[in-house]
Amino acid sequence: VDRFKARLVAKGFKQRKGIDFDEVYAPVGKFSTLRTLFAKVTAEDMELHQLDVKTAFLNGYLEEDLWIEQPPGYKEGGPDMACHLKKSLYGLKQAPRAWHARLHEELDKIGFKASQGDPGLYISKGLKAYLLIYVDDILIASKNMRNVKRIKDLLQQAFDARDLGEASYFLGISITRDRGSKTTKLSLERMTKEIVETYGLTDGKTKGVPLSPSIKLAKEEGDMLDKEAYPYSQLVGSLMYLAATTRPDIVEVCLTLLPSGARPPSIYTVGPSSS
Repeated sequence: VDRFKARLVAKGFKQRKGIDFDEVYAPVGKFSTLRTLFAKVTAEDMELHQLDVKTAFLNGYLEEDLWIEQPPGYKEGGPDMACHLKKSLYGLKQAPRAWHARLHEELDKIGFKASQGDPGLYISKGLKAYLLIYVDDILIASKNMRNVKRIKDLLQQAFDARDLGEASYFLGISITRDRGSKTTKLSLERMTKEIVETYGLTDGKTKGVPLSPSIKLAKEEGDMLDKEAYPYSQLVGSLMYLAATTRPDIVEVCLTLLPSGARPPSIYTVGPSSS
């Protein structure tokens, strides 16, 4: 445990579209862009550093007129008094968009422009640097260490941000660089182990064929899968994150069908490195 946090959160589920919010979309960097940036950083031996903006959503400015109930234990002025929000708050549907708009504004001031191919990637020709934005996590890539420090200083003047130094862990991805041989290894070992343990696959066995080709499946037959007993969709969602980042070889997965009451099904991968 690095630290303990507590937050005052708005009841976003009570917001009404067109009244309490309109647009909610906020872009983040694509994983394909992330891999491309890693490739460029590796090939050109660039510096790669990371910043983490603290309580990022509290920096966004609201376009709407919003009020929230006072939190329990902090009543001021009687039960009819409410809090008028001046900035965005965690829980609001428009909070990610408001934060991104504020960040975009600050990056524009220091000379960064969003890429047309990926609005989560910012480029500065003057500072000769790239920024990849994923909500409150920021990767900084540049050949010049002085430019990296300059960018950090400018961002820390605008926001309360933690300097995480040279990037070694980003979005759950462990980054191991060998600058001498110009190689970078990306790994999701910790998350993979957590998935295996969570879904009871520690003793799972690999198979050359994931499902018997003689089995025919049809929409009209059988009962709906009991999600409590077989959390198949949650498992597939977890595997999709692995596939989109560092393990494209596990895209093809399938469910082993078992009788009712049997142990949770195992998931097998198909490929040269099945595991």
